[in-house]
Amino acid sequence: MHRPRCKRGWHSAASQLPPAALLLPPLLLLPLTSAAAALGAAAPGAAFIQAGGGPAAVQLASEAGIDKGTTQPPAAAAAAAAAAAASREGGAANDALWRWLRDGGARLAFEPDVSPAGVRGGFATEDVAAGGMILSVPVRLLFWFPTGWKDYVALGEHLALAAARRDGPHRPYFDSLPTLADPRHTLSWESFPPDLLHALQSRPLADLVLAKQSAILRYWAAHGPRLAASNVTLDSLRAALVTISTRWYQGPTEGPLAGQMALIPAFDLLNHRNGCPVRYAFEPCAPPGPVNETCCIARTGAAVRRGEEVCNSYGHLTPDLALMQYGFLLPEVEEAARGGTVDTSSGSGSSSSEGGKTSSGSGGGGAAGAGAAGAAAPARTGGLFGALWRRARAAGPKAYEAAAAREGPPVGAEQLPPLSLVDAHAFKPSDLLRGHAGPPARLSSRKPSELAAERDRLRAALSKLRADGATVAEGTPPAARGGGGVFVMLMAWRRQRERALEAEVARLDGAAEAARAAAEAVAAAIRAA
Repeated sequence: MHRPRCKRGWHSAASQLPPAALLLPPLLLLPLTSAAAALGAAAPGAAFIQAGGGPAAVQLASEAGIDKGTTQPPAAAAAAAAAAAASREGGAANDALWRWLRDGGARLAFEPDVSPAGVRGGFATEDVAAGGMILSVPVRLLFWFPTGWKDYVALGEHLALAAARRDGPHRPYFDSLPTLADPRHTLSWESFPPDLLHALQSRPLADLVLAKQSAILRYWAAHGPRLAASNVTLDSLRAALVTISTRWYQGPTEGPLAGQMALIPAFDLLNHRNGCPVRYAFEPCAPPGPVNETCCIARTGAAVRRGEEVCNSYGHLTPDLALMQYGFLLPEVEEAARGGTVDTSSGSGSSSSEGGKTSSGSGGGGAAGAGAAGAAAPARTGGLFGALWRRARAAGPKAYEAAAAREGPPVGAEQLPPLSLVDAHAFKPSDLLRGHAGPPARLSSRKPSELAAERDRLRAALSKLRADGATVAEGTPPAARGGGGVFVMLMAWRRQRERALEAEVARLDGAAEAARAAAEAVAAAIRAA
């Protein structure tokens, strides 16, 4: 099995990507405040604790119809209640963890705290300059997994057995991990409620949930008696796997720990942000750290001021992977779910449809910009049209066909609502097992037929999502909503997915129209020549 390796220098968690049949990329997540927790008494018994709680959670829950008839607390009160709950939950355990780390030689430029919105994370205790160190932890304090493993669930056994030892060397760290205490604490592939699989409306996502969860059950059926004798239950095995799936990192490339994966205490407290410039590497511990030891050292590429939250990067997360593997909503998803305006600012036309309006300016798609302007002025000699026209005059129609077959990145795609990975161009289910290297692929073509085919594919997916939306929202019984937290986030993701699909359909529509206009203009130029 190929394992990308961590070299000296800066390495993001996103670069650690061993493909495994039942293991997603080695990234991390601290379970955060949940939408359900933010609802307080309005969602009794909610087990999941997710990111994105606080004021947004109250509004999303209300819009999703959670606990109808119950008066929701004001947003500010809900946020304060969520923050207080999160602070109480992790306070003592985090204090013990920090003492253990510092006594062991770790250096930390942040500490656990809770934001006003109720999100638990790491906040700088000092000003850190760009390039400065935010964390240095001796590798002996990391929890390491064996090399050469062939069964992902066996890694869960390794962690579950260690966590069951009350006198183990990593006890302070394990006690700080709520995922080890309750597998339902954080939403992930292994903990996704089967009752809500229908809300995904994605066969690949549902298949991966089923594959991971059935693997756990098969392993338990084969090894349960042996594990039970060591105080490991099915729940604790599942909890260990949720912890691994949301937190693990790849180790160094050289030395006795080469090729191993690990959990990194304190580093997994930092919350994800797309584009976060924090990187880690394995290097000799810097003074005044332990002498002649190796440390995991994380640095920030941008200055962080005291009191600011320190971010981490799990790679470039798409809305579906952020939710399904790490249990939180990207900010774009919360905004779309609250009804924020989507400004696509790309393409050469505009369209409006149910659920939102999308507008476009110049340049959406591979041939954008070459269309309408070229058709109106066939003699134009600049830009893409000019290049095609000159080539066509020199070599005839074949030259245009060859040039039109070339693809480039879609213009303005970065301004569109983020697509879920399952909606990417040429998506394959195996893509869910790969790294979060960048935004999902969008079709960039100068062929009208290709653009129209991709538009029709996504339009069909959008139509299906809309047609079944009311059934999912209103037909899911309260008992299947699990207290509200997961269901609230699923409905928010569905709404954002609709908006992203709307915008991409509009972009493709405009790009196809521009490509047709460009083709007609070039053909006219050829005839005129």
